[in-house]
Amino acid sequence: MYARTKSVILGAYKGIGSLLGAIFLLNCANWAVAEQAEPISYKPPSLEQFNESSFPSSARSAYRAFSKGDKEKALAEISKLESNPRLERRERIMLLKGLVHLAASEGSAAKQALKSGLQARGSDSDLLFVYGLAQRSMGETNQGLASMEEALWFSKFTACKPEEVLIEIHRAHTDLNNPAKAAEALERALAKDPGSVLVKTSLARTKLQSGAKNDAIRIAREAIAADPAAAGAKLILAEALLMNS
Repeated sequence: MYARTKSVILGAYKGIGSLLGAIFLLNCANWAVAEQAEPISYKPPSLEQFNESSFPSSARSAYRAFSKGDKEKALAEISKLESNPRLERRERIMLLKGLVHLAASEGSAAKQALKSGLQARGSDSDLLFVYGLAQRSMGETNQGLASMEEALWFSKFTACKPEEVLIEIHRAHTDLNNPAKAAEALERALAKDPGSVLVKTSLARTKLQSGAKNDAIRIAREAIAADPAAAGAKLILAEALLMNS
């Protein structure tokens, strides 16, 4: 039994030189992951995805209040702006209002604000994306996916990046237990940003979870080649090499 187990382990690590080297790789990856709590996670967009120029100058006070965590002041400033029937770039004001509510886990209020913004300009991709996130926060995953795909179709982003949207689409399909579409979203993201270690590592993890061990190994190695400090990719590579053929 021992000899058989040893043989399997040695075979699994043949591709990286030696058993000792593989154990070292796995330990290094675990240590690095411990220091970097979420090496392959993606944080949904918050105010840090945007800057002051993402909103009209009239929203400066509201933006600054929100950036300091003062929700009530931010909403009060936005309310003043909303009362102006000639308000310019209303859709961006509503985007900011949606972000304020979304940050406070007020999904219903966020949806309402963002929907109002879409009525002013339905092709604003940033707005559509955040609307999709608000829908997801309310458990409306399929609707959220539709909104995010629409954001990509219009492709009129000023703050968010298409690959960030695709990673969120990947997460949504993962929640729906649809690994094929989840992997497809990451492959689309990789086509837009071939050098992204984050996307490569996430795709390697998805391939490993779906049983595509060889693909996981290949993609993880590509991520490590691009960034030798990619702890998440190292961990996935070690896990994949440990799997029985």
